[in-house]
Amino acid sequence: MRARFVHRPTPNADTPKSASNHLTGWFGKPIWLELTGRSWCKESIGSTSMKNGPETPIVLGIDPGSRRSGYAVLSCEEDRPKIEEVGVIDLTTSLDLEDRLLELANEMSDIIKQHNPTIAALEGVFSHGKFPRSALILGHARGVCLLECRRLGMSISTIAPAEMKRVIAGSGRATKPQVQRAVAAWCGLKKAPEPNDAADALGMALFQLRKLIPHLRGTP
Repeated sequence: MRARFVHRPTPNADTPKSASNHLTGWFGKPIWLELTGRSWCKESIGSTSMKNGPETPIVLGIDPGSRRSGYAVLSCEEDRPKIEEVGVIDLTTSLDLEDRLLELANEMSDIIKQHNPTIAALEGVFSHGKFPRSALILGHARGVCLLECRRLGMSISTIAPAEMKRVIAGSGRATKPQVQRAVAAWCGLKKAPEPNDAADALGMALFQLRKLIPHLRGTP
């Protein structure tokens, strides 16, 4: 199940009620829950129209996990970050690991094909000495994301979490709430993105976009 938070024009009167249910989103704006083969929601946080020139990079930030993965697609408009899509992929917990990984691969492929990002930003590999099994399982999910990105022609950038926090939140030891508030400020959001997985992915994407565009400014 993919929870996607992107701009959605309000459907007109011709929209069949059987296809959509009206809800209220993060910022008190309408969202539409489309009842398709998979359940996912769309949130109004910015325009998704692709007016980027060929020189404008599109970055995919990923926070991989074996049960939930955060992702964020960022472009740039007038030297400011522009969210194309940010959300989480909630995998079916009743499935075996190998089937969840297949589900993750399919969802990641859909995101990449929809937005055509040129580079992916993920955390670098680091050791979990106290939890080796968790680290191994996380490595499986990370490997799936890397494979899909490379299979679809993307470049890969690995980022140290502390470095991302230092650049985006001002401290390499920033807490998750501090990272959430920082990415919200960078992107001009009235409320920090939730859950943490989405905010972490957005932080990765922002870090990489700032590397590509050093004069990138926050959105007021």
